[in-house]
Amino acid sequence: MKFSCLRENLSTTLSLVSGLTGKSSHLPVLGHVLITADQQKVEVSATNLEMALTATVRAKAETAGAATVPASTLGDVVRLFGEDKLTIELINRELIIAGVNTNTKLRSSAAEDFPIIPPLNDGQGYTVSAAELAAAVRATLVAAAKNDVRPELAGILFAWLASPPRLVLAATDSYRLAEFTIPLSTAITQDFKVIVPARAAQEIQRILTMLAKPEGETEAQLLFNEHQLLLTWQNVRLTSRLVAGEFPDYRQIIPAAFPITIQAPVGQLINEVKAAGLFTTSGINAISLSSQDNQSITISASAAQTGEYRSTLPAQIEGKPISVLLNHHYLLDGLTHLPAAEARLQFVDAESPGLLTPAGGQSAYRYLIMPIRQ
Repeated sequence: MKFSCLRENLSTTLSLVSGLTGKSSHLPVLGHVLITADQQKVEVSATNLEMALTATVRAKAETAGAATVPASTLGDVVRLFGEDKLTIELINRELIIAGVNTNTKLRSSAAEDFPIIPPLNDGQGYTVSAAELAAAVRATLVAAAKNDVRPELAGILFAWLASPPRLVLAATDSYRLAEFTIPLSTAITQDFKVIVPARAAQEIQRILTMLAKPEGETEAQLLFNEHQLLLTWQNVRLTSRLVAGEFPDYRQIIPAAFPITIQAPVGQLINEVKAAGLFTTSGINAISLSSQDNQSITISASAAQTGEYRSTLPAQIEGKPISVLLNHHYLLDGLTHLPAAEARLQFVDAESPGLLTPAGGQSAYRYLIMPIRQ
């Protein structure tokens, strides 16, 4: 194997794929990347057995071949290499990285030791805006469960719905729920739903964000079957297992109508919730949100260890007065990802789920939060 490339191109590719590598006493090769070269392309791959990521390097290949090398060592060597143009050659299990004045040798392992990455060639295929998909994953991932006690909650629902054509992403940990809808311009013949693991969703968002360029591709391709997903975008392919199980039908817990509506600036709400959060009791994290008139709301909190906090800010309010306890971490997660300058909080009462959406018109983002029972 022999090829030449720019140091920056190889370094960027290694940074992208190395996120999947890690130390394993049982399978040390999982800390390696696989480099393969043929006459058409040079690719770098990594896997953790649950996911696999392959990226194409802009390079000129002279001879074909393949080898695996430790990801962290190779990444550091390439990043610190003092020259812009590299020639990389495999000779007798040594990967030689050479420039005009610098020469480095890395011990490699046989490519046959690297886990096989199964191809995904059939399934349901869809095209979606990369920017919208990244925003949707970022906004919903915060609500996914942080453990695998209920595996179906430790991921994001991807639901392609036919009427009207749209992609709906949703996640919940039973205490809050985030939903993001992406309208689609192409028709969908039938509804199709899968659950993408949270770690895979993180990788999707990281890839789409890291490689985003104003002049680059705008559409990402997604291919699903019952067990796997494949994301293809620019020079990258990500495959992942899917979560088995049924995502809960969350629509039945969203109230049909909300008699109480509070509208306030997102920035002010975030600042006040952060400040009140400093005075919450650890483990409960409760702040009080209350309204007494139709012009202002009060956010307060108290804890024996720290003291008390109380602040009033202007708001537009419809409906009767309310006083509700909310987990300030959960509320902040929703406010932080709200794609608007004004927030709308809607309630039925202090015991029922509250709905957070951008103020005004139809919204692609909905965030449902359960109150803390008083």
